[in-house]
Amino acid sequence: MAYSLANDGAFEAAERELRRDYEVLAAMNEAYFRSTIGALLGHALWRLGRREEAVEFARISRELADADDVYSQVLWRIVEAKSLASEGRS
Repeated sequence: MAYSLANDGAFEAAERELRRDYEVLAAMNEAYFRSTIGALLGHALWRLGRREEAVEFARISRELADADDVYSQVLWRIVEAKSLASEGRS
């Protein structure tokens, strides 16, 4: 699956698709791919201005991601870093 996030309409479409994928994976109690999808969903939500929800999906990704899952680790950390920066925290 590839997600192109070129404009707000694309972010809205990405949010719909990612949320659908996330819900399917959650229903299966799957964690490996859900950590990545959750972090990507967090990015889309951040771009849509839904910051609290974005941080929640970053938290979920952090809890699910394996320590050696570099992609998921980077993705959730970016959302968390944006949140901390927006609050003036380092």
